[in-house]
Amino acid sequence: MMEVIQSDQGFDIKLAGETMLCHRPGQSLLRLGVGRGNFRMRHGSFRMKDRVLETFEPADFQVRQQGEKTVIEFENQVVLSITQSVNMLGVLISAPDKYNRLWLNLPATAQEAVFGCGEQYSVLNLRGRKVPLWCQEQGIGRGRDLITFLAELTHGAGGAWHTTYFPQPTFLTSDNRWCHVDGTAFMEFDFRSKNKHCLHVWEVPRAIYLGRADCPPAMLTAITELLGRQPALPCWANDGIWLGIQGGRDVATDKLAAVEEAGGKVAALWCQDWQGIRMTSFGKQLMWDWSYDEQLYPDLPQWAEQLKQEGVRFLGYINPFLALEGELYKEASQRGYLVLHSDGGEYHVKITDFPAAILDLSNPEATEWIKEVIKENLLDAGLSGWM
Repeated sequence: MMEVIQSDQGFDIKLAGETMLCHRPGQSLLRLGVGRGNFRMRHGSFRMKDRVLETFEPADFQVRQQGEKTVIEFENQVVLSITQSVNMLGVLISAPDKYNRLWLNLPATAQEAVFGCGEQYSVLNLRGRKVPLWCQEQGIGRGRDLITFLAELTHGAGGAWHTTYFPQPTFLTSDNRWCHVDGTAFMEFDFRSKNKHCLHVWEVPRAIYLGRADCPPAMLTAITELLGRQPALPCWANDGIWLGIQGGRDVATDKLAAVEEAGGKVAALWCQDWQGIRMTSFGKQLMWDWSYDEQLYPDLPQWAEQLKQEGVRFLGYINPFLALEGELYKEASQRGYLVLHSDGGEYHVKITDFPAAILDLSNPEATEWIKEVIKENLLDAGLSGWM
């Protein structure tokens, strides 16, 4: 059950006996601000700077019950509405529209380990780190090494310890607490302090969820009940190895035969160049027109079906970029489905030495359009899955 413990000095919000939110003079639960971000992108890698123009740290408060909700009213029209659902708190933050920055402090213990924040390649325990959460190219290398230096020097494609294709504003701890921030802006989760975790969000998020459980499996159950649960993989996915192969149908057929002749069981061929390649200064890169290349993979639908009958699935690749030479780009451009500059012109991103357009996935009509492309150009071509 949720408990609200209030005094003249502050308040504690407890869940199952654990302090989830805490407010004290000089140790405010939250801070709001007005900021102006600067984003620079090169080859899918981002550099971001923030100019904070104004901050406000509420101190005075009133706590009242509104039905099943606990409402905490701070000065300057900042309001927290807290609801409980089993072993989870839902926190809604209301503030004047001008505020577009939030800092939220959550209680922590000195020995607490922290895990999550999406797919993180460099470290497992994030304690002692400040983790930027932003979807970008993973990059080459992981920061302070020779390969990263050379990749950054020659192509601007160096990676950092935190760069990832899949950030997620969710974490859980060894103290069996978890947190999820429902927002889409840039975030930084700071796990460096001994007694608090500081969440910095470049917006006032839609909601923040805080949970408490008895063990890690129970935490995962609660998180997936909130966010959705990954369906089980199909049986074929684990029935052999997946071969990542490029070079076309003949190359893939020869390598598949070699593995099978050696006694290997193959579940799938993953051929990211199913839709063609281009040669650039960076080497071999994909064409990004998202229909099968008849020279590299002639009669792909029939071949994919033949492979399937033999117990091998054909897998591919798709992303939101569209090659300017392609038919899909022309159609998306005519329909107004592309990311634009503020002046209305198309925003083209340079990928190594060629430009590409970006599908605007915030446009519902564009998402429905690309769904149909996937059905017709990937599923109908015999693909059983894709990255």
